[in-house]
Amino acid sequence: MRVALYQMQATPGAVADNLARIEQAAFAASIMGAALLVTPEMSVTGYALGAETASFAEPADGPILARLKAMAAARNIAIVAGFPERSGDAIYNSAALVRPDGTVEVYRKCHLYGALEREAFRASDTPPAVFQIGGLKAAMVICYDVEFPEFVRSAALAGAELLIVPTALAAPVLVSMPKCW
Repeated sequence: MRVALYQMQATPGAVADNLARIEQAAFAASIMGAALLVTPEMSVTGYALGAETASFAEPADGPILARLKAMAAARNIAIVAGFPERSGDAIYNSAALVRPDGTVEVYRKCHLYGALEREAFRASDTPPAVFQIGGLKAAMVICYDVEFPEFVRSAALAGAELLIVPTALAAPVLVSMPKCW
């Protein structure tokens, strides 16, 4: 399965613009033969909304996911996008995997990073579920969740062959790779 990664810097609060950029990336990824496009954590609304987060939060069956479903169907590509999810009185830092057939997997972040996230979101207590995508068993976690080995290990023990991790890093990270020849 070919996976495309879109390293966008979402514009905070500009939902329509961010969705348009995701749609352009989905178009490009599908032309290149990708079956899955992964965008960053909170890619739909922007990451650092602070007190405004609640005003952008939507339920998983709201207009944001409806738009992502339409994109996925039009381009025949699965799309992962992050959004603030409202469920009752709670707001979660969530990521949705939307397939071209309209089926959706939603994951809510469990390990919130820093005061900004803890003030804006409720931490989920539901570990990642394993689901099928492109002939693989996959699971999804968000950013800081991946830093907890037992959390990731539980997904692997449940059969995950692919771990999808939308992330919004605050600064560029340089990785030094050893020479392998």
